Amino acid sequence: MPSTSSLGSNYTFGSNFSGSFTLGILLDGGIKTFSKVTFIVRQTGKFSTIICWLGNIVPTANICSLVGGCGLYIPSGCALLASSLNGQLNINFNLITIVSGGSLGLGSNGVHIALKFKFTLELDCLEH
Repeated sequence: MPSTSSLGSNYTFGSNFSGSFTLGILLDGGIKTFSKVTFIVRQTGKFSTIICWLGNIVPTANICSLVGGCGLYIPSGCALLASSLNGQLNINFNLITIVSGGSLGLGSNGVHIALKFKFTLELDCLEH
């Protein structure tokens, strides 16, 4: 739901939810719902830095294994830097969504690194 068209409006998300889900109010004022536990990047920074994450919760392998896999959402204007993962992403992200203008950095300062994904995932790149 875009923020500009929703100012002063009411929005109904549904009459009931079951199972895991995430509701995020993004920094641009937009409201986004996800059908699974989803970690949302709120500002550019390293994966392991708490301030990068909406809700100040850094994703862990334990959290995502408890719910059968998580989502990762990188909005426009944010870059998530994977350099702090030491070359391996061992968290079960079923879906990584990168909105146009956002990025998942696999290196730092012009140095590219290999990043191994421990779990199969879907990578979804969206236009803004």
